[in-house]
Amino acid sequence: FPVTILELGVLDLVTFTANRATSGGSFYLEANTGLRLSGVSNFPSVFSNRTLDCSSTVEYYANGPQTVAGVNYGNLILSGSGVKTLQTGTTQLCSNFTLSGTVTATAVVGMTVGGNFAIGSGTSFSAGSFTHQVNSNWTNQGTFSAGTSTFIFGGTTSGSLTNSGTGQFFNLSFVGSGTKTINSPLSPTGDILQISTSVILSGASTITLATGRSLEINASGSVNTGLGRLIIQPGAFYVNRSTSNPTLEVRQRFLGSKGWRLVGTPINSTYAALTSGFETQGFPGSTYPTLQPNLLWWDETDKGTTLQGWRQPVSLSASVPAGRGHYFMIS
Repeated sequence: FPVTILELGVLDLVTFTANRATSGGSFYLEANTGLRLSGVSNFPSVFSNRTLDCSSTVEYYANGPQTVAGVNYGNLILSGSGVKTLQTGTTQLCSNFTLSGTVTATAVVGMTVGGNFAIGSGTSFSAGSFTHQVNSNWTNQGTFSAGTSTFIFGGTTSGSLTNSGTGQFFNLSFVGSGTKTINSPLSPTGDILQISTSVILSGASTITLATGRSLEINASGSVNTGLGRLIIQPGAFYVNRSTSNPTLEVRQRFLGSKGWRLVGTPINSTYAALTSGFETQGFPGSTYPTLQPNLLWWDETDKGTTLQGWRQPVSLSASVPAGRGHYFMIS
C-alpha cells in the first residue's frame, strides 16, 4: 500500500524510521508537504517508488553526519551541523537547495537546481568535477569550492549571482531566456564557455577573465556592464559575437628590464587607468610630482623646434584619447 503525506502536512521522523518490511509500494510527498529527518540515515526506504512533489520540502537537520537519500527532491534543506553525504541518485532538485547552520556537503554527481542555490554563512559546498545547472538565484555566504566543475545558469526566469562568501567558480555558462544579474565580482579560474542570454552587471560589479582562459558572447547573448566592466587578464581570449558593447579593461604585462616603453590605449581612458600599478612622476597626481616626467607624448600640432613638441600629462586624472602613443619609463 502507498504511504502519502497529504497537502500542508509535515512529518518529523526525528531519528525514527518509516520503512517497509518488504520491498514494494510507493512513498509520496505531495504539494506543500514536508519531511524532517535527524537520523543518520532514516529517509523512508524499501519502497519500490519514492515520489516527491516539486513544492515539497525535505530537511536533514541533525547536529551530526547524515546520509542524504539518493532521490530527486522538490526543496532540499541541509541544516544543523556535520557532513551531509549526498548520493548519486540525487540529480534533480525541482525547487531550491539550501545549506544552513554549519553543514558540509560535497557533490558526487551533476545536479540541476530548478530554483535557488543558497550556501549559508558557516556552511561549505564542494562542487567536484561535475556540471551543475541553476535556474534561478545563486547565493554564497559561506565557503564554495569549485574544483573543476562547470556551473550553467539557465532557465526561463530571471536569476542573480551574489557572492559574499569565499570561493569562485571554475567554468561558467549563461544560457536560457532569463536575464542573469551579477551582484558581486566574479573571477572564475576556468572559462566562461558561453553567454547566450542577457547578463547584467549590477553597480560596479566586474567579471575577470583569467590568463589563458576564454570568454565568448554568442550572437543571441548580451552583456550590459553599466558602471562595471569585463577585466581581460594578459593572455586571455575574448570573443564578442553579439551587438552588445560591454566596457572592457584589457590588461597587459610588461616583461624584461627597465627602460622606455611605447604604451597607449585603444579606447578613451585616463592616465590613472593607463598607468595603474606603475610609479609615475613629473605631473600633478603622479607618485613623485616634483621629479622629471617619465611619461611623455608628442604634440604634432606644435610647429616649434625639435624638442618643443613633447608633452607630459596635465594630471593623473586627465583623459587619454584612444590611439595616442606615449613613451613611458618603466623602472
